[in-house]
Amino acid sequence: MLYLEAAGVDFETQTRQKAYSAILAEYGAQYASDEAVIRTPDMPAPDVARVSIGFAALLLRLSDFLLLEHDHVESAFKEDAKKRIREAIGERAIVVEDEIVSSHLTEVRPDLVIRAQNRDPVAVFLAQSAQRVNDTIFLQMAALYESKDVLAVVVLLEADSSISSKLRQRASNRLSAVPIFRNDEDQAVQRIVHEAVGIGGMIH
Repeated sequence: MLYLEAAGVDFETQTRQKAYSAILAEYGAQYASDEAVIRTPDMPAPDVARVSIGFAALLLRLSDFLLLEHDHVESAFKEDAKKRIREAIGERAIVVEDEIVSSHLTEVRPDLVIRAQNRDPVAVFLAQSAQRVNDTIFLQMAALYESKDVLAVVVLLEADSSISSKLRQRASNRLSAVPIFRNDEDQAVQRIVHEAVGIGGMIH
């Protein structure tokens, strides 16, 4: 449990506490908080091999909390970023979610597409991983050299540590903007607004 908490899993919520307790009970195990270990009941030596298989399954079930926590963090970042971008854009442009930016560019779908009058569309990707940044670069290259669509492509990184410095350099040299969200949220969002509506359309 200490490992899961150190990895960012919050067991203070009632839902997680119940789920954790239910999994332990299913395998007849208990968490000894004073020793920070999971214990099973004493058993005869011939039963150890059989029970150890179940214990391994228990550990796998508990590791799912890490996947759930990652999904929760990703969802929180995306929802927060989308909300801030929509509020900053207001009625100056149309903002749509999870739609293709062009009928010629269907392989990759941005998180947001911003369309302002008399401006090129802006495809916005919200990224916590290298894969999403590579998707962004792919779309930009496809637009430039294959479909010839004129658009701006932006990737909003959740944090400075979301990707390697080498990949960030590649993205910065190819994309319209690579703002970083955490600890400078307002300016990161304003960088996207700048691409979408221009300096004249920005609110200070």
